Amino acid sequence: MNRAWRVFSKIVFFSGAVVGLVFFVSACSDDSANDTELAESDTTEEAEPLWGMDADDGRGVLDTALEGVTASVPGFLVYPSPDGRHAFSWVDLPTAEKLDFQTDNHLVDLQTGQSIGAIAEEDGDFQNRNHGGMRVLWRDDSRAFVFRLEGKWAPREVGVVEIGPDGALRQRSLVFAVARAFAALLGREAPDFWDKAFDESPSEYLDCNVGCAFSEAGDSLAIQADFQMNPKQLPGQHYAAGWLTGVFDLKTDRLSVEAEEVTEARVVKEEE
Repeated sequence: MNRAWRVFSKIVFFSGAVVGLVFFVSACSDDSANDTELAESDTTEEAEPLWGMDADDGRGVLDTALEGVTASVPGFLVYPSPDGRHAFSWVDLPTAEKLDFQTDNHLVDLQTGQSIGAIAEEDGDFQNRNHGGMRVLWRDDSRAFVFRLEGKWAPREVGVVEIGPDGALRQRSLVFAVARAFAALLGREAPDFWDKAFDESPSEYLDCNVGCAFSEAGDSLAIQADFQMNPKQLPGQHYAAGWLTGVFDLKTDRLSVEAEEVTEARVVKEEE
């Protein structure tokens, strides 16, 4: 009798332990599932930075230079188009010195060696320019490109250029377009920080960084941009910063803003 009772007690204890283990595992599984769901819901994918806002590919301008090709303008020929028809002139430091640093970056027709136009006239990029640098993004069909000329706090210029059937260049400033949008944003969100008198030349007062990418159809550019006012943060003066995303239509030359925000607007304190 006692032996049978002991066996029965062991069976009951073992069954209870198994049931308890099942409930424990089930509870842990539910908690793990909840943790996973929370982790997934808390994870937001950040948009990849567009060309210009990204880190460059590490190549210098001269790494793109063509060899054995001459042109009617001084300097090297760099950043050739995908179809091999065009490239840009870019001069070394000795040549820039001879030109008193009033350099142009010409778009050159490689079939004729002739310039068909200059970008950033008398303010082009050259070797060892202080706070300088040049990048070019070609559209796949080689009939349009974006150029970026670096500056100290932000690029001196980011422009989009289309090459017409007759070879004529149609150039627009993306820096001016985004600066105008930022001026309107400040006028609405932080009016004490923006003087309406600056509206005619907003890029002189706002340091704007611009990233872009051609659409699949090639008729527009996706835009990412940010700005700073008073990037040195001089004491006693207004400092502001913000960002936007949008689309620049190459047919209408209009920037349509999709999202924008003023992230800071304050007077810089003396102790800063």
